[in-house]
Amino acid sequence: MLDFFKRSSMKNITEKFESIKKTYENLKEYIETNRISVFMEIATTAAAIVTQDDNVYYGVNIKGDCGLGFCAERNALSTMLTAGETKVKYVLCIDRSLSPRLPCGACREYMPQINAENMNAKIVTNLSPLKFVTLKSLLPDWWGYEKIERKNKN
Repeated sequence: MLDFFKRSSMKNITEKFESIKKTYENLKEYIETNRISVFMEIATTAAAIVTQDDNVYYGVNIKGDCGLGFCAERNALSTMLTAGETKVKYVLCIDRSLSPRLPCGACREYMPQINAENMNAKIVTNLSPLKFVTLKSLLPDWWGYEKIERKNKN
């Protein structure tokens, strides 16, 4: 088995969006459980964030002992933020089953806090046939709208 760090250094962590299918094929390359120390393993899940500017940002999860870790979605979102983007168009996350999975609650909360327009982001739930749910449907009564409204009144 190739070392994850050698393999990942050969990959781009961003690219131009072509299609969900192409993004999925690229995302599968990131899934490979690796124990990087006695405390951590990485890449049991991987995520792709497609922005409104049609850039794709990839990330893998980090599982650490004592509850320390980081989701693949937030890893990809952090890369997006580092590149200066805030608006999410699509989210695709997979685990070792290579099937789409929904972001966890923390990642769902993270996206609209970056930009409230991310509530319109489409999260891939099925690849064949292609199906989505919006982030808004997963957070129907999001608390952040009240804060935005209060801020706009001031």
